[in-house]
Amino acid sequence: MPLQPFRTFLFAICLLPGALRAATAPATALPEGVAPLPPESAGHFQELLEAAEKYRGLEARRPIPAGTLAEPELRRKMSESVGEELSPGQLKAIETGAKAFGLIPESMDLSRYLPELLTTQVAGFYDPERRYLALIRRDGGGPAKDAEGGRDPEDAIIVHELTHALQDQHFDLRKFEEMDPMSDGATARSALAEGDATLTMTSFMAGASVETVPGMGEAMSAFLDDPEGPAGAASDLPGGDELAKAPAWIRDSLLFSYVQGFAFCLDVRRAGGQKLLDMPGRHRRAGTGRPRRALPGPRGATPRRRRRHQPVRQRVRQPDRRATPPGPGDPRR
Repeated sequence: MPLQPFRTFLFAICLLPGALRAATAPATALPEGVAPLPPESAGHFQELLEAAEKYRGLEARRPIPAGTLAEPELRRKMSESVGEELSPGQLKAIETGAKAFGLIPESMDLSRYLPELLTTQVAGFYDPERRYLALIRRDGGGPAKDAEGGRDPEDAIIVHELTHALQDQHFDLRKFEEMDPMSDGATARSALAEGDATLTMTSFMAGASVETVPGMGEAMSAFLDDPEGPAGAASDLPGGDELAKAPAWIRDSLLFSYVQGFAFCLDVRRAGGQKLLDMPGRHRRAGTGRPRRALPGPRGATPRRRRRHQPVRQRVRQPDRRATPPGPGDPRR
């Protein structure tokens, strides 16, 4: 089962070092260690926000504070996020189980290894607790355009994280993901949130809603069927060497929410558009995060459900022994 911690902070699909452009935000709205971004970038940030709104189909309801975070601060935040999501005992149990099944080396200490690996992978994140967006400042390397001079990868990262901010403003990510981080349900919700943001980012990079591009579904299926597809795509990006050296179990867990989530959200968009994609968030029971209905149905129709392990009562009619003559060995003879 994929690892669930760190789902808010990971962006293992598009990794980029260097300073990143965005809009300035009030200093009081940003936590200590996050530097406000230059005012001259505000216009460009607004353009990226409008792009995220366009391709995701949601409008911002309030300003989104944004800033930059230095790599040493990111490393500290990664260590904190591990501790917040999993207790030392839970992490140790995961480590013991993974070693028992040969998924990680016997010498690996997950409490040390995971924060270091995650620090190399994260290019930006949206924090739903404090509701701000941060982009990572790394030493060396500047802004880079893609090979064909198209969209700036920096901008793609911002659009991805802005999508999380829009999700939070409309669906409240804290309540949506409020459950056992190691459960299958948490894995599914993480994949929905990250896949949605990756789909929006991909549409922005393509300059068109990718669900409308002919052959996109088939191409994605072929990509996922290739065992080296997701891992190979990430190996050419900054931070790809560290990811390629990671145990396959950890690498696949980090990529799952983005790659498989993207494929799922793509299918949902093609089947029912934005309305269907929004349904899990809009039809959440207040305070529980559980959807009211997984699919549209008759208004007011609520299926009856048995509790897990509840016995099924069934009356069994016994045969009338008097209706048959006694046979050999029958005590009635």
